[in-house]
Amino acid sequence: MKAKLSSIIYWSSIGLCIVLIPSINLIFYRSISTLLWFLLVFGVVVVATFLIAYLASLLPVKFYEPDRKLFHVFKFEKKLYEGIGIKHWKDKIPELGKQLSGFDKHTLAEPDNPEYIHKFLLENCKGSFLHTISILYSILSILILIFILPWPFILTMWLPTAVVAIIVHSLSLMILRYTRPKLMIVYKRLTRNKERNIKEEI
Repeated sequence: MKAKLSSIIYWSSIGLCIVLIPSINLIFYRSISTLLWFLLVFGVVVVATFLIAYLASLLPVKFYEPDRKLFHVFKFEKKLYEGIGIKHWKDKIPELGKQLSGFDKHTLAEPDNPEYIHKFLLENCKGSFLHTISILYSILSILILIFILPWPFILTMWLPTAVVAIIVHSLSLMILRYTRPKLMIVYKRLTRNKERNIKEEI
């Protein structure tokens, strides 16, 4: 029940932001073109992100191996995440892995299965990569819109839309990076135990 309520609050907050941004702009710039400009901004900043993320998800599975330097989690990050109280809110952020890839990253269903943990790590790294490029694209989208969008709307439309997108992706990214080192410890322990058992049987 709590998870459902948190999900409703989360999505309602995002929906409210999407409604407020064009609404506030319409107060100051009363024209149908204002709404059309927002739709353009939303398409370039948000909708295009899903297309980019989809293309990135088509990369070979080996690209998402957790031991790659690309997915290294630095020691200072743990203190940073704990400093912002991630333990208290990480379970309140909806996890869409089950809907998008068929793999649920919200719960550890098979904690003693090394193959399952490895799959979990691959999905974790994939999610991290997709959220990272989405954040970068949200920022770099200004390079597209600055040549199209009227100047006032850069500050009143693009900036708030990009900030909301960055916050949404950053929250999920922090959760994924926070949990990965713990998963790596579990995976390495299970792998060692499996290798030890195989040697004993031989």
